Amino acid sequence: MLCDQAAPGKGRGQLCARGHEAEIAIEHDAKTNARDCTIDAGDDRLGNGEQIAVSLRQIIIARRGNDWRTEKDHYLARLGLKQGSIPLGSANFRSEPSPDLDLIVPPAGEPVALAINIRADNQSANEIERLWDQVAAFEVEPSMRALGYRPHVTFAIYDGLAIDEQTAWDAMQAAVAGETQLRIEFKCIRWFEGSPLVLWAEPAVNETLTRIHGAISAAIDPAHCRPHYRPGAWTPHCTLGTGIADERCDDAIAFARAFDRSIEVLFDVVDCVAFAPVRIIAERRLPS
Repeated sequence: MLCDQAAPGKGRGQLCARGHEAEIAIEHDAKTNARDCTIDAGDDRLGNGEQIAVSLRQIIIARRGNDWRTEKDHYLARLGLKQGSIPLGSANFRSEPSPDLDLIVPPAGEPVALAINIRADNQSANEIERLWDQVAAFEVEPSMRALGYRPHVTFAIYDGLAIDEQTAWDAMQAAVAGETQLRIEFKCIRWFEGSPLVLWAEPAVNETLTRIHGAISAAIDPAHCRPHYRPGAWTPHCTLGTGIADERCDDAIAFARAFDRSIEVLFDVVDCVAFAPVRIIAERRLPS
């Protein structure tokens, strides 16, 4: 989850500062309140003085749990930019949604996202966390340890006011009624293309995961959740790293391809969380 699949959206693209390796995904809207950050179009393609507002709610690079204003400054710095404006000619937009990033930094006063998950809250999770540390070697900054949240598989993510906390938690509890703790085997490490690249552990085919996801989708109209979590689009995954540095992508992919062992993790807790930062709203340990 907390590295999720970000759904394509109208107007979303990549802001690519030429000459810099880092990229951030944004949604641009000339009518958006420019309180967050703006790019001055100068006399380029949009006309003299017109501005494109960069909504910080659509920065979907994995964050470090800091205040959103600090995050804004951090990612602008990674692009070599300062808050304010730059010539549009030094940036370009292209419509390539990131395939697996769900940490959204909301502007002040906006509702956070909700996620419902199954997580491993026991010693078996150490195997995944060791992979976190190995993958962190390819990242600009370690992404998963910064969450303060243990290995997990996300069933659905709801943005803003789409679904209230109680509705999401009720659906999660109903979906696992009668279920016991779930032992999942991981034999492969895969990746979601994009910038940044995201590495994840692929669970072996598991009917229980599929059944729980189906029950949630039946309880809450999938139109309310992010497209990548809807029936037919959902890819069960346990994220290992969301911020692979562009220059280390080949190394990260080589690491994933070289993974040749099997690990077994016991997922023993279901929860509903708000993010970012991650805050557990409700949780329940499954019976053994």
